[in-house]
Amino acid sequence: MNSRNDLTNYHQLKTRPIPIMKRLARILLVFLATTLTARAQTAGDAPQPGDAGVKPQIPKAKATEFYIAPTGSDENPGTMEKPFATLENAKNVAQTLVKTSREPIRILLREGAYYLNGPLELRPENSGTAESPVTYAAYPGEPVTLSGGRRLDCHWRAYRDGIMMCELPEVKAGKLAFTQLFINRQRQALARYPNYDNSRPGKSGYILPAGQISTNMTNPQPGADDDMVYTGLGPRGILFDPATFTKKHWANPQEAAIHIFRKKYWGNLQWRIKTIDYEQHAVWFGEGGQQMGAKWIAEPSDIDSGSRFFIENIFEELDAAGEWYWDAVKGILYFMPPPGLDLRSATVEIPVLESVIRIVGTQNEPVSHLAFEGFRIAHTTSTFLDSYEVPSLSD
Repeated sequence: MNSRNDLTNYHQLKTRPIPIMKRLARILLVFLATTLTARAQTAGDAPQPGDAGVKPQIPKAKATEFYIAPTGSDENPGTMEKPFATLENAKNVAQTLVKTSREPIRILLREGAYYLNGPLELRPENSGTAESPVTYAAYPGEPVTLSGGRRLDCHWRAYRDGIMMCELPEVKAGKLAFTQLFINRQRQALARYPNYDNSRPGKSGYILPAGQISTNMTNPQPGADDDMVYTGLGPRGILFDPATFTKKHWANPQEAAIHIFRKKYWGNLQWRIKTIDYEQHAVWFGEGGQQMGAKWIAEPSDIDSGSRFFIENIFEELDAAGEWYWDAVKGILYFMPPPGLDLRSATVEIPVLESVIRIVGTQNEPVSHLAFEGFRIAHTTSTFLDSYEVPSLSD
């Protein structure tokens, strides 16, 4: 070839596509189109998280699981088939395991009520870790109650006026006392005046006093320190209006407790009743009144004629459906059932423990990496008359 022909061929190569390159390009385009179509069809056929009835699959963190059941045994290994019986045993097993574990620990309780002999106490040594947090949980979909109480085996018989009664030998022997009653999971009202009425919470079911007992009135049952006067001295009692107060005379007023709002209604106070003076229309207070012991006010338990109140735990006031009373001397529980309640098959429960779960830690040694899920916690004793440290009550 001469140089002119070479130049002509060069220009032809630049201006005309080479047939084999066109074929290769077409093959590549067909291959890509086929691949993309196949992928689109596959994705379209598979259920997607957004499709109706399809839930997104969230991967669960691997965890070590132990099980507890009312029919279990602490001699068992704690599996679903052979569960433990108590939270205390599961707690101890978790405490040992968490020292070497690198995954979460879950303690799952199967359906039922667990009546604890003492509170589940968790201290720093019962903590989990960031890698191995410890969770106490109700088994998914199953109701679980952690109870600070116990069931009563009541053999009911009629007393009078629609009131039923059952004998409790433990009460008579001084081995059992309680301040709340639950029947079929519902808390009942301790016999009171006026009767319980929640139609207007904080207003209905209360009456108003006629004022405080004055300082010049003589206490019919004076205490050893009644002659002392000091700053922050609480009220000695209230005067009542005979037109609104009960017409019944109470045989044992010293068993009763008054629940009364502090004036201006920013707190609720309780006292044990010392006595009732029906001639002077006076309710004398015994122990109590410390519940609103604010450190930044001179009279934290001040009350006035606008302080609504009710008085509970009075046998003579057992006159409404759902009310109850227990006689500690005779060892008898009295209850007026509402219409339709069959006491023969009812579950009767009382509180025994002050708390169900206690977490005990300090700033330097805290309890950490613990969680609780899905429990109903119930049946703890009343503590409103107990002595305790005055809270700060800061806003």
